[in-house]
Amino acid sequence: MSSSPEGAGPLRPWPVLRALLIALVLLVHGTKALPWPDVRERDLSYGVAQDELERWAGVLGGVGIPLSAAQLSERVLDLGRASAAAQRALHGPFRPLLRLTGTGQAWGLFAYPDPYAGRLVVSSRQVQDDGQPGPWQERYRAPGQGDPWLVARLENRRIRGVYDDNGDRPKPGGFYDPFCDWVAVEIMAREPAVVEVEVRLDLVTNRVPGDRRPAVPDKRRHVRTRSRQEVARPLGLRAAAGEAAP
Repeated sequence: MSSSPEGAGPLRPWPVLRALLIALVLLVHGTKALPWPDVRERDLSYGVAQDELERWAGVLGGVGIPLSAAQLSERVLDLGRASAAAQRALHGPFRPLLRLTGTGQAWGLFAYPDPYAGRLVVSSRQVQDDGQPGPWQERYRAPGQGDPWLVARLENRRIRGVYDDNGDRPKPGGFYDPFCDWVAVEIMAREPAVVEVEVRLDLVTNRVPGDRRPAVPDKRRHVRTRSRQEVARPLGLRAAAGEAAP
């Protein structure tokens, strides 16, 4: 036979407080992890976003909801503004604590595939016998093409995260320029004859089977060149620290 206690004892303060704190954490982080429709005008400037607006306007028109791509864009932006306002009201009071503890949520990675992606390309040139810079020589082209030592460095998951997140976008992020400095220092420290390094992203078009969208024209974007003089300080610091390149 099973028995149960005749009555529960008085509630103690700490278990109650702990339960409330756990519920609060679940509420804040659970709602922050939801797929909120955070859409702004800049998000719709991407080519893939315009393609999706046209496609969904056609789908909605097929089920009796006549909307142009422009009208659908306005509806989406209205939804995005309402979403942003709701999140500010819900999460605003907790933002300082989340920033202080580093416990915020960010689930925006790979929200949609971009068929117009950037391919990282690194080139360098050396000084010639006449003292003038020679022609550009391609050293790396994503994915996996180029000097093995440079491929290993640039395709390390931590390094790749820097330029994937900060470079492959219409306007590069704050880490992109320091990344270009680092690439130049890596090459120049290993090869004293190199006088200039170029880092860029070549815009390419990725298609799925049956996709008839036109390819974008070859486009070099976010081109950054670094001469030996421009990276002299970090190059000198590396040499002073005895960090010889393998």
